[in-house]
Amino acid sequence: MAGWFNALGFVWLPTVQYILVKFHWSQCYMILSVVNIAVFTIVLIKNLEVQILGFFLLSFGRLLLFSCHHTYLLDLFGIEFFGTLNGISSLLAAIIGFTSYPLQIFALGTNYAFAFIPVAVCIVLSLTFPILLRKQCLTNWAETVVVDPKLFRYPKSISEVKELVRSHDKIRCAGAMHSCAPLIVSDGIIISLVKMDKIIHIDTEKLTVRCQAGARIHDLCNALAHFGLAMGTLGTIDWQTISGAVMTGTHGGALTIPSLHSFVISYTLVKPDSSIVTVTKESDPILFSALAPSMGVFGVVVEMEVQCVPLEFLEAKFDIITFDELTSGNVFHNVMETNKYARIVVYPSINKATLWTANSVRSIADALSRGATDCSGGYMNFRNETEKAWLEQYLILCKKKKYSSADMLLHKVLRSQTSRLHHYVGQYNHILCKERNNGIPHADIEFNFDYEKSLEVLNMVRSFCQNLRVPYYNFEIRTTKQDNALLSCCNGHDSMWIDFQAKAEDSNQFFGEMEKLLKPVGFRKHWAKGLANTDPHYVVNQFPNINTFINLMGQIDPDGKFRNKQGDVWYQQISQILAGSYNVDANDKEVR
Repeated sequence: MAGWFNALGFVWLPTVQYILVKFHWSQCYMILSVVNIAVFTIVLIKNLEVQILGFFLLSFGRLLLFSCHHTYLLDLFGIEFFGTLNGISSLLAAIIGFTSYPLQIFALGTNYAFAFIPVAVCIVLSLTFPILLRKQCLTNWAETVVVDPKLFRYPKSISEVKELVRSHDKIRCAGAMHSCAPLIVSDGIIISLVKMDKIIHIDTEKLTVRCQAGARIHDLCNALAHFGLAMGTLGTIDWQTISGAVMTGTHGGALTIPSLHSFVISYTLVKPDSSIVTVTKESDPILFSALAPSMGVFGVVVEMEVQCVPLEFLEAKFDIITFDELTSGNVFHNVMETNKYARIVVYPSINKATLWTANSVRSIADALSRGATDCSGGYMNFRNETEKAWLEQYLILCKKKKYSSADMLLHKVLRSQTSRLHHYVGQYNHILCKERNNGIPHADIEFNFDYEKSLEVLNMVRSFCQNLRVPYYNFEIRTTKQDNALLSCCNGHDSMWIDFQAKAEDSNQFFGEMEKLLKPVGFRKHWAKGLANTDPHYVVNQFPNINTFINLMGQIDPDGKFRNKQGDVWYQQISQILAGSYNVDANDKEVR
């Protein structure tokens, strides 16, 4: 019977998948320990029917153990060491299994209770692992920021948020911890709103949704889809919290659609004095314009109302050209201006650029009649697990200066992507959010340029890449419609974005080189990506409304309750420049 239950263990797969996605590692292993204790308890009950439940739970525990073990090794050590570590752990498991035979023989000849004592001890000891994991420092997705988990607070209501704000002097807020910048680093507490994730109301007549700030974008998309609605725009991932994405200026990849904050109708804000206010464009136009992107310096946004759009199905295509072709004639502008959505990924070491485009389609059947593959059942990852493994191997080979072998892997990745992504159709959010398998952790620096300067910028980057091998396999190009938020990178002009990436240890030098290269053209930087190295004078010159923003910071949070050390340095430097009293020698810290 146990064999049957083990064979049918795959029925637990959705549950295990949910656990791995929803919870931290410490919580996953704690759930596993509880399941093991439950199985052990059931074994001690002298009832055959109850033992069936034990076999059922045991099949769940085994699948959870296998899944946690492999994904934890991959997450912590990467593909480079996975095979070796998995082999060692398998050998240890085999040795433990072999040494358990004397215990089984002992159990046959004596009281079973004695035989279960060492098993019980091992189960109890296993509880120490999730406890130790819980005490470990947390890192953001990019592995560029480390924070103490003891600083986190998890309020479940607005009243709890107000009390936390009232009783603490230094606070930062955390979303999904995706940002590369040290936004959540705090000298006091860190408020996480992950337990305030309710979708409060969906209005199908006004096409709006009201939700708590900790709601995940993918949950919003799923809820809205049932009513034929969708978010106004999406980035390439959808597991951020809605407030975190809006506060950091998340944008999509469409020249005719503005950034996510442009779709917000109202914010419910707990201010530094713990008072609560609803901010709309009509009630307080300046604060409304300043709130996003603002990186959470005005308080805690606890609820939002967001304008939605009708749900669409998108027909996506994937092509490959050379980087040289992309920068010649009108190729780039044609791609961006003749498609609703477009994302270009350049692989400079092999002079290739992939063109991903997506356009609205009346029905899935229309796209299928043109040869598209039906992907309406779920997400289509831009890179699957095999392609990710090849790219990780690429980085390892480059570290060893085996560039020819590394570049061969890039060609292999592009062939694989072409076979999968050449032409397909699916639901709006499933098509736009192409990085559902978490990607490879890296640091980012994303530059924003006036769209009119696109070709000038691309040619500068192409010349740079022809003379120097960059430390990562690709960079990404998207476009976004202009908006009028105070600190939006898209304020006043339609924009082209270039997102350069690198492993954390390689990022400072490379990002500094790109800043030096592109500075003469004039850029703004994504507030959540690569703020290091920036001259504060340059920031002031590039953001014409920054004086209004800084004055508002001083009025709403004069004591800097919602600023960390980096935020204080930034605030002081910018304030001094605006006042004409900034001294370069006395203020030699960089804005980070």
